[in-house]
Amino acid sequence: MNDTTTELDLLKHALGGMVTGPDDLIENLEFHSRKLETPPLTRINALNRIARDAGSPLARAFKLKLIRWDYAEATEPGNEWTGGTRRNTEERRTVILKSLGVEHAADQINHSSRSP
Repeated sequence: MNDTTTELDLLKHALGGMVTGPDDLIENLEFHSRKLETPPLTRINALNRIARDAGSPLARAFKLKLIRWDYAEATEPGNEWTGGTRRNTEERRTVILKSLGVEHAADQINHSSRSP
């Protein structure tokens, strides 16, 4: 398995484990990489690797999950994490990024996730 595939698999597992809404991204990456000798995504490089190329498989996987959370209906059961925010709004994106623990990188993430 090459590094890119390993990064993508790791990110997909971390995001896929967030079944009740967005959760701390770094903690989830660390949990899913705990058995890897040299994890490809770490606390230090994860955001840069995800946001460096908007067309990369990593960025696309992250963007798809953001879109799902952006469009989640706040009134649906299990979506209490939305805090009642409206779909596809700046307020919703703020809730998502804070829940992921990456609000400090909002500009970097939003730019990457909104690029073609």
